[in-house]
Amino acid sequence: MKGIMVCAVVLSLVLLMGTAWAQEQTAGGAQAATVGADQLSLQQQIDELRAKLSELEVKLAESEESVSRELYAINDAQSKLVTGEKVKISGYIQSQFTDDKAATPKTDFRVRRARLKIEAPASDMAALTLQVDATRTVELKDAYLDLGRSTDIWRLRFGQAKVPFMYEVLESSGNRLEPERTALATTLFPGERDQGAWLQFTNALGDSVPGVSLDVGLQDGAGPNTADNNDNKDIVARLRFPIGSAPPDKNTEADSVYIAYLNGKLTDSKTAVTTDKTFVGGGISKVVGPLWLRGEAITGEQFGHDIFGWYAHAAYEFPGTRGTVFARYERFDENRDKSNDQFADLTVGYQHQIDAKTRAILAYELRNPDQGYSKFAKTNGNLLTARVQVKY
Repeated sequence: MKGIMVCAVVLSLVLLMGTAWAQEQTAGGAQAATVGADQLSLQQQIDELRAKLSELEVKLAESEESVSRELYAINDAQSKLVTGEKVKISGYIQSQFTDDKAATPKTDFRVRRARLKIEAPASDMAALTLQVDATRTVELKDAYLDLGRSTDIWRLRFGQAKVPFMYEVLESSGNRLEPERTALATTLFPGERDQGAWLQFTNALGDSVPGVSLDVGLQDGAGPNTADNNDNKDIVARLRFPIGSAPPDKNTEADSVYIAYLNGKLTDSKTAVTTDKTFVGGGISKVVGPLWLRGEAITGEQFGHDIFGWYAHAAYEFPGTRGTVFARYERFDENRDKSNDQFADLTVGYQHQIDAKTRAILAYELRNPDQGYSKFAKTNGNLLTARVQVKY
């Protein structure tokens, strides 16, 4: 009996220990499951953080590339400004030999022109131009501001600039075939320039007559680098029409006709006498194959005298060569009320274009002034000119 009780107690203890062990095992399994679930959630968070980090790395790379492009654009713009892609510097030098057979015969080597020109757009709306000549002294030629966008049909010019009238006045000496301008141009427009304001229209008559340009302006009338010595201003107007379908040539205005008018007062610096000044003129410039023809005529009043002058110019460029022959004949009457005061001149010559920037000119002037012409002593004799010009 005693043995049975011992066995019962032992069995009870065994059952109790088994139950406790089973409960421990059950609790341990639940805890393990909880730990596993926690580890899985942590891995998902790590994966999400890695994905976000990758996105940030991509955006950072894109941002760095954008900044690099902007810096490159800024540096490129600065480089263009420094290297002159925005500011344009140009000019030319003319060196020559002359043999003048006037009243006092003279041979001479000289630098006829040494030009430096700077053109700079200051903004979308404004640009400036400055040109000087540095031969024996430094002389200001052009100094003006242009207002107006490149897409506008108008432009307002202030400062010192060429007077919008004759072909010869507007044509650069770096492009002209003859060594010098006519007596007509140099007498009526000394220095070719004046100080004032000019409004320029590139399509003045609209699309019905395309390519028509109009220049109107007010100017001192005293010439370049000279203060106005009266209270009157010159009024100038010029209307130019194209000939044919192509626009007129930029440098020579070939394939165009024009009419022009100027009215103002002129005060003689020596006598202080003020007189009326009125010019009415016109011209035509036409290219036919290798042949270029041009002519201008002006009549009017200056220094109280009725004046009249004209010239005819012809040039022929030999096809397939770099050579051009040219001739120009002019007559100028500085006082139509007076006889024996006219100037006549025939200039013949040859130009050879050595390369795109270099040319040589040989010209001979047969000058024939009347004895009553105001510059008779300086022009009574022929003139030989040999010139070399280099542009830059």
